[in-house]
Amino acid sequence: MAINSISTRRMVKRAPVIALAALFIGTSLVGCSAATDTPTGSTGGGSAVAAATLADSGCGSLPGGMPADPDGVLANIAAPAAKALEGIDFTLSKSAWADTPENKGPWTIGYSALPITGAINQGYLDQLQKRFDEAKAAGLVTGDFQINLMPDPSSMSPAQQLQGYQSLVSSGVDGILLQAFAPVAMATAVDDAGAAGIVTSSFTPISSSYAVASGVSFFQDAGSAAAGVLGQLGGKGKVLIVNGIEGIDPQVQGANGVKAALSVCPDIEVVAEIPAMFTNGTAKTAVQNFLASYPGKIDAVLQMGGMATGVINAFEQVGRDVPLVGMNGASAGALAYWNENKASYSPAGVAGSPAQQADAAWDVLIRTLAGKGPKANYMPLIPTLITSDNVADFVVEGADQNSDAPMGEGAPYVTPEALDEFFAISGSPEK
Repeated sequence: MAINSISTRRMVKRAPVIALAALFIGTSLVGCSAATDTPTGSTGGGSAVAAATLADSGCGSLPGGMPADPDGVLANIAAPAAKALEGIDFTLSKSAWADTPENKGPWTIGYSALPITGAINQGYLDQLQKRFDEAKAAGLVTGDFQINLMPDPSSMSPAQQLQGYQSLVSSGVDGILLQAFAPVAMATAVDDAGAAGIVTSSFTPISSSYAVASGVSFFQDAGSAAAGVLGQLGGKGKVLIVNGIEGIDPQVQGANGVKAALSVCPDIEVVAEIPAMFTNGTAKTAVQNFLASYPGKIDAVLQMGGMATGVINAFEQVGRDVPLVGMNGASAGALAYWNENKASYSPAGVAGSPAQQADAAWDVLIRTLAGKGPKANYMPLIPTLITSDNVADFVVEGADQNSDAPMGEGAPYVTPEALDEFFAISGSPEK
């Protein structure tokens, strides 16, 4: 049966639900040469240092190829947004839900996600639950928010998530929000669910026309922060890489972004890569253990997300100068430290709090289940760079450098007008 027939029948009966997250935004990165006369991490006195930028080419830029586009979707995406697709390893396609009819619900929603290992994942869950409750009060969704989290990061696997995902399918939900352990491993299951009329909204792009995702890619998130920091070093120095959880998409795609930024910096030396589980506590311990056996200078630390506070506190704990730290997914503590020392400390970060990312996910969810017609299986958003010029906007009032709370909402993550570009029918049914 044709896609339109399947999706129309299911959507009329109980239209699917969608959401997405991760990491993701509505204003452009600065495209100019990176600063070269910069500190290497000292927070002592002295004249103010230049704010980070992203270069167009060379060290301080973020090179990346475009995804496969067999359906010619790129022709309908504006150039600035299309640039946000660079580096993503998936196939762009026309959405299977593009021609579903408008409808008013209510719908049932499931959520398949990674374990709660820190403030970011907890922030996603809390905000999505809040939006679900608000939508239920408005009559847009029904039943309970069906949550299936993998229990333990040390034992999680694609097979474990697949089992939980399929249990949500069997329960009869209309749509599934998916924070995938390994997006490639989920593609067939997403296709099968879609053929049955169930929409999957993924935090990251999945090579399926039945999936919908929107946001800043992990490649762009970690890669933009890394490129900004490397540009601040003037293309020379020694760098430590702090990884998250091996095998999951934020690590895999984030590492690809960091490697891309490093690929155009031949005079940068990576002294080591260490694992830290995407938590500040683990990052602090891991960095302290590394520093105990490495007495040499470190000019910068590039991390895969959410671990900057732990990195900063590790260096301070052992009495070492704090190097420039990539501030992607930074918590309130890291930004408080940066803001306090910005006269002589000037790294780079990427904006987007967990609550903002969840709100963007929910807005796309509501539009899609209401039959607004997404044009593609991925709606790229351009990251907003955090620099010393705007870091104060993201600082959480009262937070000190030990805070693990999410960053403040210093800039819009995505505007309604930006989302309108990716739907056949503009506007949200919640407005």
